[in-house]
Amino acid sequence: LVREPGLLLSFKRDAQGSLIEERRLTLPADAWGLAVTADRRTAVVSSPFSNRVTGVDLSAFTQRWSIEVAREPRGITILPGDDRVYVTHLTRADLTRIDGIGGSEPKAADVALAAAPLRTPPSPKPRRASSATARRSPRTGGASSFRGRRSARRVC
Repeated sequence: LVREPGLLLSFKRDAQGSLIEERRLTLPADAWGLAVTADRRTAVVSSPFSNRVTGVDLSAFTQRWSIEVAREPRGITILPGDDRVYVTHLTRADLTRIDGIGGSEPKAADVALAAAPLRTPPSPKPRRASSATARRSPRTGGASSFRGRRSARRVC
């Protein structure tokens, strides 16, 4: 058994309804993520171990371009009607944006993202008296009473 990890395959149904391989295209090793444009003309494939993203012309079933990106590219998103893709990476929060996927020489750029808010602990907030429960003293300018007559020390 020979494993060929860098392939894009196209299948069709035969007269009996079974799937048969129609075409195959060799891609960079370890093809992982796959996205297809809304018009079904271009497929984009990520290959994490070779750090490449490849564009495929689906009508000709040929490689249109292959571009080196940051380490471990995985998921791919193509917005409808757009000529760019966004690629996630296993090893970092930043995305890679690839513009010009319909042509033969796309350009890649990093899109910096902050760490997810849930990954960082919340910052402690100082507790203050709310204006609804505190009254200002004309003499001190501070909170002199809470809910009426009880005297209190100044709250900062």
